[in-house]
Amino acid sequence: MTSQKKQATQPQPTFAAITSLALAKGALAAALDKKALEPVLLDVRKLASYTDYLLVVSGTSERHVAAISEGVMETLRQQGLRPLGTEGKAGKKD
Repeated sequence: MTSQKKQATQPQPTFAAITSLALAKGALAAALDKKALEPVLLDVRKLASYTDYLLVVSGTSERHVAAISEGVMETLRQQGLRPLGTEGKAGKKD
């Protein structure tokens, strides 16, 4: 007889179960996966009411920065979340 192992599927964590620091670190990891430069994670809990952390990174070109931005947003989307705001996307130039 062969035994079949049931693969345990872990449920996706809910927003309440994920701390803001864990989310910020996840966004940082996603940015570093895209080779982001000069990462800075700012704790602004005592300064701002709309967010706990701000992630600031750099890239080598507009295309690189856009790829970093998309990578972070995709990581958040996979967790069922949306960022409050992003920079690094191509916009209108006057």
